[in-house]
Amino acid sequence: MDDRDLRKLESLTNDHGFEFAQVGHLEGLSLPVRYTGHGWVPISTLAYTDGEGSVTETFRTELELLARELARSPGYLRRFVAWTRSLSMKQTVIAVIIVKKIIVIALVAGMVL
Repeated sequence: MDDRDLRKLESLTNDHGFEFAQVGHLEGLSLPVRYTGHGWVPISTLAYTDGEGSVTETFRTELELLARELARSPGYLRRFVAWTRSLSMKQTVIAVIIVKKIIVIALVAGMVL
């Protein structure tokens, strides 16, 4: 079971007022479903189904999945993610500008040398 499947189960349990640990209580409940072309999918999990859901839902889902992957990554990467989350918008914009300039300088230097 991957992270996407876990998010689907979490979404289902939340929609029915259960905690994730109580996922067994979903057995026997009727769920509203939609046919996606690949099969029947509960409506509450459309955001976590490939090719379904709105752009916003898909973007949010991918960010959540990325955050889960990073949580299992080495310590330096987790510290970097924590640091970037603590930045203000102004600091983030300045950091992006600086990184872009460094990339351009590196590309120009690579072409000249």
